Parts: sequence; structure tokens; C-alpha cells
Amino acid sequence: GMGPKLHGLGVYVQPLTGGSLEGQDGNPEIDVRNQGASDTTNPEDGQKNKSKVYVAPYSYIQVYVIDAKTMRVLEKNARHDFTKLNDPTSVALDVGRSIPPEVLATSVGSLIERSAARAIGETEIGANVTIQEVKPVAVSTPAKK
Repeated sequence: GMGPKLHGLGVYVQPLTGGSLEGQDGNPEIDVRNQGASDTTNPEDGQKNKSKVYVAPYSYIQVYVIDAKTMRVLEKNARHDFTKLNDPTSVALDVGRSIPPEVLATSVGSLIERSAARAIGETEIGANVTIQEVKPVAVSTPAKK
């Protein structure tokens, strides 16, 4: 599965798949081919499927709500999101190359947008901006040494 200690933004590749062990008579003794499959999405058509191998853009972020006047932290909110992508028609041997870079880049961008919007939307305070009239400030000149 997804690494439990991932932070920030990135792409996690799960290349491990299952198999089976044959007994002495040639029949599968231990079959784990269909165990542990994750819900994945085909990036080409959006169809849902199950797979053990996938490429997963992730966004593990923390959003801070700061009072602009005092610079005091009013609230912080952690958000952990990911999308597991798998193209069942890909013939790439390397799972990391099964999703074209431009498709992966688009997926990462939209995931980050959604993650940030959800993090802000989940704050108790919410986000608002109060615009007031600009007040001129005296410019101080640096002292000569």
C-alpha cells in the first residue's frame, strides 16, 4: 500500500504484484494473485478497476490559517489525499512508465488543487479576505555608518 511516512507532494509507485506457489502435484498451493488489490482508476477513460500495481500521485499537506494583521496562527489543518492510477492496457514492464508523463502531470496538478481546496474548506474559520483602504506608511531611510 501507500507508504505511511510520505509527506509533501509526489508520486508513489507500487510495482509489486502477487503470484502463486505450486505444490508437488503441480496445482497452486498458495495463490495470492487476487489478494490485496487496490481500487484504481484508469487515467485514460476514468474507469474504476482493481490492481496490485499502480502509480499514485499524493498530496500530504498542512494548511495554516494566519491572521494577516498579527501573523498569529489561528488554525492548522492536515490533509492527506492520493489517487491510485493503473492503465490495464499498458504493456510497460516498468510500472512507473505505464502512465504517460503528461497524463501524470495533469493528474498531480488536479489532485493538488482538490487537496488544497478541501483543506481550506475544512477549516472551522474558513477563508475570507477583508479589503480596507490603503494607508500610506512613512519610508524610513537606513542610518549611515
